[in-house]
Amino acid sequence: MNVLVLGGTRFIGRRAVPHLLARGHEVTLVHRGERDPVGVPGVTHLRGDRARLGELLPAGGRWDAVLDMCALRPAHVDVARAALAGRVGRLVQVGSMSVYRRWSPGPLREDAERWTCTAEEAEGTTLDTYCQRKAECERRGAAWADAEGVPFVAPHLGIVIGAGDYTGRVEPFIDGALAGRVVCAPHDLAPLVWVDDVARLLVTMVEGRGEGPYNVSLPGRRTLAAWIAALRATVRPDFEVETSLAATGLQDDEPAEVDIDRAVRDCGFAPHPVTTALRELMAERRAVPTG
Repeated sequence: MNVLVLGGTRFIGRRAVPHLLARGHEVTLVHRGERDPVGVPGVTHLRGDRARLGELLPAGGRWDAVLDMCALRPAHVDVARAALAGRVGRLVQVGSMSVYRRWSPGPLREDAERWTCTAEEAEGTTLDTYCQRKAECERRGAAWADAEGVPFVAPHLGIVIGAGDYTGRVEPFIDGALAGRVVCAPHDLAPLVWVDDVARLLVTMVEGRGEGPYNVSLPGRRTLAAWIAALRATVRPDFEVETSLAATGLQDDEPAEVDIDRAVRDCGFAPHPVTTALRELMAERRAVPTG
């Protein structure tokens, strides 16, 4: 397949691109060159801002699939639609579970209520409007694919962790465990998923499996007890635990019980336990020289 990847040089995309290459696909990577100035080997690089995507793409180029890793604002989708009209056979647009407006006590499924997005929110750039923007990006991506009669896939990612994670959401827990004291909030954890499981699933979706939205995380409910057990098994077994309502990080303020049956059925998704990601993070730490 001839695959166009928008973004893809940082964390999740950096994992997905080698999997695409290993499967024999030809990959064109659009990015600004800021995160990876040398470039991922084995791909065609088009360096520049996606706001000028039409100027970056070769005239007459067509792609069997587009993997959009960085649709963060609705305008990003509009620009891609204009630049790629009639040139795409399949659209995989990486989304987020943040598109869901409310999480009920029961399992979260893909038909749950989404955030709406005003014109003002669509132009936002801060976390205050992130949920609204991601929901609107998905709506516009689906409308684009529908207008062209091509499949649209929207993986709703949970909190992705593993080596290369730059978000800092897991680091306080690892630091605390190593120091002997972890501070957690006394409620359920937001959905977690290992970065390599996500990368392999994205490749499966690019290759033609699945259509529509998919929850991508570990299944079921993430409990505080299970998270502490995972930290003890991978980081240090003998740390103290303090609970605090003010704790931040992986916690969410509502129960996080996720239904991933569609991804399992349609795409063969089989996520590893969270200890896999934690062991990878610990291996990354040991590999980094200190001093």
